[in-house]
Amino acid sequence: MNMFGTVAAQPLLVLVAVAVALGCGYLLWQVLIRRLPIHHFGTHQVIEALRWEPLAQQQRLAAQGSLTRLQWFLLRRRHLVRLRTELRIR
Repeated sequence: MNMFGTVAAQPLLVLVAVAVALGCGYLLWQVLIRRLPIHHFGTHQVIEALRWEPLAQQQRLAAQGSLTRLQWFLLRRRHLVRLRTELRIR
């Protein structure tokens, strides 16, 4: 008889599944949903990164006043790619 067929193993599997689901849910909440104020990322860094964004994007983010961690990561990545490109050109 395998481990999953025993009665004692079923509650353990449920507990493990719940723990994994809670962990994944927490990570998704932190990265995709939770909004942090712009000053959390450093006002100077946000201003520097937004300098490279289109004016409409700058105004939208200023009006929101907050970012998710994923938005900040993508903004910084675009900023660094543009900086790298500018440094190669010079």
